[in-house]
Amino acid sequence: MEIGDLVGIASISIPTDQYKRDLAIRIGQRAFLSAGVLAACLLTIILVSRRFVIRPLRKVEGAVQAVASGDLETMIDPDAIGARGEIRTLSEQFNAMTSDLDALHRNLEGLVEVRTEQLAEANDSLEEQARILEEMNKRLTENDLYKSHFFVMMSHELRTPITAIRAFTAMLADSEDLDRETVSSAIQAIRTNSQSLSRLVDNLLESARMEAGAVNGLAHMTDELSSGK
Repeated sequence: MEIGDLVGIASISIPTDQYKRDLAIRIGQRAFLSAGVLAACLLTIILVSRRFVIRPLRKVEGAVQAVASGDLETMIDPDAIGARGEIRTLSEQFNAMTSDLDALHRNLEGLVEVRTEQLAEANDSLEEQARILEEMNKRLTENDLYKSHFFVMMSHELRTPITAIRAFTAMLADSEDLDRETVSSAIQAIRTNSQSLSRLVDNLLESARMEAGAVNGLAHMTDELSSGK
C-alpha cells in the first residue's frame, strides 16, 4: 500500500447529555452563588446605610423640626447618632447655627425688655407731664378768677380814697370861709386817703410783680416739659 491509500473509517462517539446536565448544574450553582453574594451585598449596603446614613439623617431631621417649633437649645451629638463624614459635618454646622440663633434670640429678648422698660418710663413721664399741665391749667384758671376778683376789688378800693381826696380838695378850693379846724380836718383826711391810695398802689405793683414771677415760673415749667426733662 502506498501513502494516501484508504485503509478504513473509525467512528468516535462522545455522550453529550451528561455533559450538558453537569454544565447546567454548574451554571445553576454559580447563578445561585452570585445571587447570594448580590443579596448579601445589598443587605450589607442597606444595613450600613441605615446605620450610618438614614438613622443620623432622621436625628438631624428631628432636630430641625424641634428648632422650627421654637426650641433653639436643641443640639445634635454626632457621636451619639453615629454621624460620620458629611453627616458629621452637617451636624456640627447645625449646632453652630442653633447656637447663633439662640444667642440672637436672647439678644432680641433683652432688647425687647429694654425697649419695654423705656416705653414704660416714657409713658410714666407723659403721665407726669399731663398731670403737671393739668395743675398748671388749674392754676391759670384760678389766677384768672383771682385777677378778675382782684381788679374788681382794687377798682373799688382805689375809687374810695380818690373820691375822698377829690371831695376834700374841691371843698378846700371852693370854700374860702372855712375855719382852721375844718381846713385841718380836710387836709388830714386828704393825707390819710393819700396814704391809703399809696398803699393800694404799692399792693397793686407787688401783685403785678408776683404775677410776673408766676408767669415766668409757668413758662419755665412749660419749657422743661417741651424739652422732655
